[in-house]
Amino acid sequence: MVCRILRHYGAETFATFRRALESGQRDDLRRAITAVRGQGTGLSFNYLLILSGDTNAVKADRMVTRFVADALGVRNVKPELCERLVREASAILRTEYPKLTPSLLDHAIWKYQRAQEETAQTACCRLPGNDQPSESKLGSNLGPDADKLGPKPCTTT
Repeated sequence: MVCRILRHYGAETFATFRRALESGQRDDLRRAITAVRGQGTGLSFNYLLILSGDTNAVKADRMVTRFVADALGVRNVKPELCERLVREASAILRTEYPKLTPSLLDHAIWKYQRAQEETAQTACCRLPGNDQPSESKLGSNLGPDADKLGPKPCTTT
């Protein structure tokens, strides 16, 4: 469905997507895409913006919103607030990092959060006195698609 919408607006490549945005169709495109079932949050639209080179775009997914919530010391942050705060933080940090854009900060936050999750997962699965994860404890009988089910539970007993 999203592909049909993009085609309708003549946005079949990132270049033509950018042209559609620049021609005043940005709000119409956003409305059409977010009207598609499962796309109501606008995350996919924002990701398209980032991929098409919009350096001001922020994709406030769970990784970025969790980072912002943690930084604020709160449990949750609405995506709209998260996007605004990442843009504002980018502007403040630009004095020290002149090439920093909201999209680059978004990506840096996402990579940081991903590394945090991986570190927590690995640390959880390490046996006391051993620097290597316990292979026997990480094994799964769920088959080759087990990784699609999410992180493996850690057990160290």
